[in-house]
Amino acid sequence: MSQLPTNAEVIGAGRLWRGVPDPDLDLQTPEPLRSGEAVGQHLIVLRMLRVAEKRHIYLVDTQGSKWAKRYCWSCGYKHSSAEARVCEYCQTSLRHLRFLMTARWTESTFQGTADWARLRKHRLGIVQPKAILMKGGQLLSLYQYNGERLLLDEPAPLEGDSLLRLGIQLVEHLVFLHHFGVVLAKFSAANVLLMPDGRARWYDLDIKDVLNFRNQFFKLEKDPVARDMRNMGALLQKLAAIDDEPLQTFINDVRLGGYPTPVSFLESANTLLQSWAPPKNPRLALGVSDVGLVRSQNEDSWGWRRIGTDDVLIVADGMGGHAAGDVASATAVRTVLRSLADDPLPAKAADKVVEKRIQDVMMAANLAVHAESKRRRANMGTTLQVLVIRSDGSTWLGHAGDCRAYRYRGGRLTQVSTDHTLVQDLLDAKRITPEQAKDHPHAHVVTVTVGADPDELDAEVSKLDVKPGDRVMMCSDGLHGAVPLLDMQGTIALNDSPRRAMRMLVRNALQTGGTDNITAVMVDI
Repeated sequence: MSQLPTNAEVIGAGRLWRGVPDPDLDLQTPEPLRSGEAVGQHLIVLRMLRVAEKRHIYLVDTQGSKWAKRYCWSCGYKHSSAEARVCEYCQTSLRHLRFLMTARWTESTFQGTADWARLRKHRLGIVQPKAILMKGGQLLSLYQYNGERLLLDEPAPLEGDSLLRLGIQLVEHLVFLHHFGVVLAKFSAANVLLMPDGRARWYDLDIKDVLNFRNQFFKLEKDPVARDMRNMGALLQKLAAIDDEPLQTFINDVRLGGYPTPVSFLESANTLLQSWAPPKNPRLALGVSDVGLVRSQNEDSWGWRRIGTDDVLIVADGMGGHAAGDVASATAVRTVLRSLADDPLPAKAADKVVEKRIQDVMMAANLAVHAESKRRRANMGTTLQVLVIRSDGSTWLGHAGDCRAYRYRGGRLTQVSTDHTLVQDLLDAKRITPEQAKDHPHAHVVTVTVGADPDELDAEVSKLDVKPGDRVMMCSDGLHGAVPLLDMQGTIALNDSPRRAMRMLVRNALQTGGTDNITAVMVDI
């Protein structure tokens, strides 16, 4: 049996690799299962693979302790002797098997998931659980492992033709689910497996309900099919290359509801696939975001888009401890992209015009987050970085908060943004030393946040000193607060493949504890 070829298999899960969390960690998730712990009567936990939003993912095995009886995963017979080589009922080989096991704790999806599993409706593109059971208030779902990779582990982007094929496959499988009245909660890359042959399959979907198709499904007040199609657009959008304009345009239309049915999506996607061609002189840009090992949800957001002749890349970190930090960061990213798309920068504009425009769109994000905060009656906020690369190569950075931007040139990584934090203010005033700053008790106090004051945002906008061949990386404090600058520099320098370098950066942050969400966007100038 080959090893699980995912990022998680390589990295383990930091201190959680052996299922032993650091006692000092303030886990927002349930206590993870430990390596060697029994699951039911016939499985044992090998190790935790990773944390996804509102679920843990484990590798479990049919070997381990000597069970009194062996279970046949083909026919379900439970009473073969421990020494049996074949099932004593159906004569199927009792071979060694491994499973991906997810443990979720969102109770609102427990019943729907169980109801769907009991229907036993099979389709090649939907991985059905071999078994589900309850343990410690969590729903455990077991999926036989056959060499799949997690889409969750793939840094964006995917090649345009591959992404279109992936979308077509997933939508075709959604039709099957809709046919049987399956009402889904919002899905993401965490619910997609990539097979060794490149095919995509749904797995471990959060199912709100399973309805009688004819009498109930299409009578719901909010059309579940149209909602799933919009969610599909959101899933695909971040996986599309920044400079693949036809693909980005199509996917954005899907996200906004322009293709409310699978048929309309499939027709347009197949047409686009037939005419798709790689962008000329593509710009290397990579993005990745991980929930980490401690948080229950990812409050970071990122996005990119080519608007006119400008490439716009954004990273935002919803404020930890604030209500709806994930909503705040997503609102800021969405508002900046929409504002620039509605009023693009002129192809040739004076520096003052560019600076003012970036300030304006960040202020628009500030107003949008504040308005959403009032609507939800929640104290929401986010940091925000906006990188704009113009057609002439000039590069601008709008910055508010403690996300950081770095320039990589000639093997050296240099920070090109200044933290808006209390500690940075103390450093600037020479009231503390750099050594004291590393372990300062107020290290995470941010002094500039988007959404705090509707009338004011003390953001910085600057023109970066970059030239062709440079690489710029923006990241949240889940990366730069966990991995020292020299370690990040070495990781980028030692990996010829930028995609591998991104995986390694996330790996390094997780291995140091993964106490925060981890997000990074890297782009070549």
